[in-house]
Amino acid sequence: MKRAHSKSRRESAEAGTSNSSEEFPQPLPFELRVVNIRDNEVALEVWQESINGWPWRRAEPKRVARIRNVALHFAWEELMLMLQRLGVRSLNLSPARRDRTLRVHEEVGVRVGLMAAAVAPLRKPERIRKVAEEIRRMSYEEACYWYAHARGEDGRRALRALRIFLAPE
Repeated sequence: MKRAHSKSRRESAEAGTSNSSEEFPQPLPFELRVVNIRDNEVALEVWQESINGWPWRRAEPKRVARIRNVALHFAWEELMLMLQRLGVRSLNLSPARRDRTLRVHEEVGVRVGLMAAAVAPLRKPERIRKVAEEIRRMSYEEACYWYAHARGEDGRRALRALRIFLAPE
């Protein structure tokens, strides 16, 4: 009985009926939004929707982070470098675009959300650049680790620890 089961599995793999990522496209659980605040001022928001719920029980997306003003200005270059490296065209986030939302994969959303949350409260340009640069250089696993801590109960403490770790005051 066991041999027949392994044989049918092998036959289905040879026939191309195995569950591959080509058959099931990856969900795009994150959304980057460029939002007008005032006349000439914009903010970048990162929103995340739950991907574990059923379609009829889906929770509303939640805002993960928002970056604006000085922090957005000084982190913009690192943000664009990171997005280009991950395959996202930077023109998609131009403030001049009519549709100012962009759905992205988990890796992009985690990194941008972590960067936005970490640099948003900062005011010193050099520290903003340093934190943004170090987050851009992180491995995906390290970014996920810090993102999970930042989204947890002690998120503010985790973000403060991350900022001190990456760019001491």
